[in-house]
Amino acid sequence: MLKTLYLILLAFLTSSIAYAQPTPLLDESIVRALTEELSGETAKRNLEFLARQHRMRGSEGFHAAADFIAGQLRSYGLHDVSLEQFPADGKRFYGTQKARRPWDAEFAELWELQRDGDQWTPYRRLASWDAMPVSLAQDSESSDVTADWK
Repeated sequence: MLKTLYLILLAFLTSSIAYAQPTPLLDESIVRALTEELSGETAKRNLEFLARQHRMRGSEGFHAAADFIAGQLRSYGLHDVSLEQFPADGKRFYGTQKARRPWDAEFAELWELQRDGDQWTPYRRLASWDAMPVSLAQDSESSDVTADWK
């Protein structure tokens, strides 16, 4: 009896799934218009540009990314595009967070040194801002340091 009940329930569920029609989220005319306008290639190019920018608040990369996005929006026909700017001086508060100063890295490398007689010479580069920007801690300060490690 229980087995028969399960079979009837299974037959009902599978038949209702087979006849179910997906509910459209948008009107067909909107979907058609989007299909004609959207481009995976354009999205990829946009993402590639943005991914190359170190978009740390107030940095050159942040401004380059914002300018790029505004330019793209204008090229798509949006005319009322503007960029808002807020002071990042390390003094003002926005809500409960103090605005940190803009931070741009120009160059950074970390090297392992080896002793060559009385001199220490570069042996192996461990990290490079040019090769991998995320290898540098944000908000780090400029320095030229050599230290023993044991």
